[in-house]
Amino acid sequence: MAKKTAIKATEMPKTSSIIGTFTGKCCDAAVFNNNDMKLNRELFEHLLASDEYKDAMEHRYYIGYLGHPEDPGAQTFQDACIVMTSMEITDDDEIYGTFDLIDTPVGRIVKSFIDAGVQWGISIRGAGDVDAEGNVDPDTFVFRGFDLVAFPAYADAVPEFQQIAASKNLDDQVKFKRV
Repeated sequence: MAKKTAIKATEMPKTSSIIGTFTGKCCDAAVFNNNDMKLNRELFEHLLASDEYKDAMEHRYYIGYLGHPEDPGAQTFQDACIVMTSMEITDDDEIYGTFDLIDTPVGRIVKSFIDAGVQWGISIRGAGDVDAEGNVDPDTFVFRGFDLVAFPAYADAVPEFQQIAASKNLDDQVKFKRV
């Protein structure tokens, strides 16, 4: 019988599951989007101040998909590819975010399209009451994150992608080359 060698967790190679990072504009609380809806500043301030948002950010629960799933609260992750790491609203009501592109099968597909020149848009995922004028009610809005899309609800919601290869960390560079 061959002798088995056990590898302790501390001896296992450290690898990252992050292929790269998207950073940029996600929404504009001052204007109606291409879906004729307005998610105003009050909505985002309410969201950013909520305990649910703070807890979800702490636990990295805002997982995004390639394309919007049919159910805004989807918990099926076969199309998952990004995780939101930050969101902020500027003085001029623009919402910016940062998202890690994750090394999932879909994350690798996204990276292949990026390598082919595709620029992905970012689009908010959530649900809430919308009044007759198209304003989304901040008190009923349930935020579930952002998704990568080909046609974002805001034409300029096209975040910049920074691949890991630009890192000075040798382990990150090796990870990128493997992908």
